Amino acid sequence: ETMLTRWRADATLDEWGCWLYVQDMARDQLWSAGVQPTGVWPDHHEALYWPHMVEYLRRDHGITLRMAITVPPDETVEVRRVSLTNDSDQPRRLRVTSYGEVVLGPGGADLRHPAFGKLFVESDYVADLNALIFRRRPRSATEAPQFLAHALVLEGDQPLTRAYESDRARFLGRGGSARRPAALATHASAEQPWLSGTTGATLDPIMALGQEVELPPHSTVQLALLTVTAENRQTLVAQVERYHNWSTIERAFLRARNVAEQEMRQLGITTRQLEHMQQLLSLLFYPHQALRSEPATLAANQKNQSGLWAFGISGDYPILLVEVDNEEQGEVVLEVLQAHHYWRRRGLQIDLVILNQEETNYGQALHGYIHRLIERLDSADRINQRGGIFILREDQLAEADRILLRTTAQVTLDG
Repeated sequence: ETMLTRWRADATLDEWGCWLYVQDMARDQLWSAGVQPTGVWPDHHEALYWPHMVEYLRRDHGITLRMAITVPPDETVEVRRVSLTNDSDQPRRLRVTSYGEVVLGPGGADLRHPAFGKLFVESDYVADLNALIFRRRPRSATEAPQFLAHALVLEGDQPLTRAYESDRARFLGRGGSARRPAALATHASAEQPWLSGTTGATLDPIMALGQEVELPPHSTVQLALLTVTAENRQTLVAQVERYHNWSTIERAFLRARNVAEQEMRQLGITTRQLEHMQQLLSLLFYPHQALRSEPATLAANQKNQSGLWAFGISGDYPILLVEVDNEEQGEVVLEVLQAHHYWRRRGLQIDLVILNQEETNYGQALHGYIHRLIERLDSADRINQRGGIFILREDQLAEADRILLRTTAQVTLDG
């Protein structure tokens, strides 16, 4: 239930996330690891999704950037491994800067009153680890403090720049935005780096680390950005220290891959099925009309979120609605149940609503079939639970309730 860094499912601007900026100082060029937040389109761009990581590849101005992101199993660490390759015949001097807005608290509270939540986050910089450490002060005696670290690690013998910033106002500038931050518009010097080095109880905390990179012609430099969370500062520091060994970073990707392959074998999931699951997950967490109900249905709705409570559905989590009317459509139910089980193992809260459209009769063949599928996947304990499985009969619902379900579902699948 804890949001570490700020993100919103904003389909208009899509300006939320953790970013990586790249600057060529000699040419006064600025771009980012993805298209966002700078909005600069590259000469070449790819996004590759694997069971264990996501990888971004882009080429700009003779520089190839490859960023791979993973979360190693059984550890509260996100690793972003970045390689920069100079494809030109000229030496290049680049400036790399990370950026993310720190929440370190309940996501719902941050959505309702972000300014209040920001007051409880304070930071300091540990030079030996090249890491910013954030602590959320407890608001009551029963609340435990929470910790977050953001570190930059270099492979090889290039010196660390140790540039850092934790104040969003200083980084973006007055009236500025993440598209062209004020901090990246200034020309830094050895005496005056481009990041101000502000820490403490800033009114608007961010995590930003900077590194200058010298790239001879046709050479590659690698660095890694770590985001780590722990229950106390001692554990947090120990974890960051361990990942300052580059072989630990490489092993993190290998371990994540091995565990993902093992899990897919255990669950009997093919790569094609996994691709479908992840595409479906995108539609559940990011608003899109592709699999939503028709506009006429949305316009006809007369009820609000509280109308779901009668069915035990809170409405706080994304809703996946599956409508079936006979056993022959059981394949889609099985695939969705497998997907729900896979997502749940990752701590993702999604309400799966199965709408049985078969008329109520003595045999109730479809009703029994759905329950057998649920038991087969060891998911019976998730029935009528938050982020679980809900089985409803269409002929026992009022028309207004049927419209409400189809309106609130981010994805509706017809058997």
